[in-house]
Amino acid sequence: MSEEKKKDCKWMIFKEGITLTPSSDKTKKPHDGPAIDPEVEELAAAAYGEASGKNIFEEMAAIANVIVRQTKARGYASTTEFIANEPTFVKAAHRPSPRYTQLKKAGVDEMQADKNGMWKAVEAAKSALCEEKDYSKGAYFWDGEDFNTHYKTGSSHETVRKNSLTN
Repeated sequence: MSEEKKKDCKWMIFKEGITLTPSSDKTKKPHDGPAIDPEVEELAAAAYGEASGKNIFEEMAAIANVIVRQTKARGYASTTEFIANEPTFVKAAHRPSPRYTQLKKAGVDEMQADKNGMWKAVEAAKSALCEEKDYSKGAYFWDGEDFNTHYKTGSSHETVRKNSLTN
């Protein structure tokens, strides 16, 4: 994220009385209203797609924090570039997962209507990009979408048994 955007993080998300800077890619959104910045949208979709499906803000924010940290550590200019070029890191974006696709296809109105899901992911992406708080506590990795595709119900892997959506 550019230093200019980082100084005023209101540009990324809209709440009452704040207007978003429209996305330059008008063809992606099926509505005429404001659009979310492409970097925020991509990070939100990745965090939403990688998360457990329980729509826990702190979980999505931690995933977004890790993606931002990995973006910097690997020398990418943006999280969008990182996600596009690291298919083994953010698997939800490259399969893609149903939740990733849902957020990418949604307009701002639909995201806002899903305040306990997609909008939390947008808020989590904003938090990570603005470096408001590190919910990952310095982590560089997480167990995400691949958890539910690489392990079967009844797995002997203790963490999978406790946390998998398929159990």
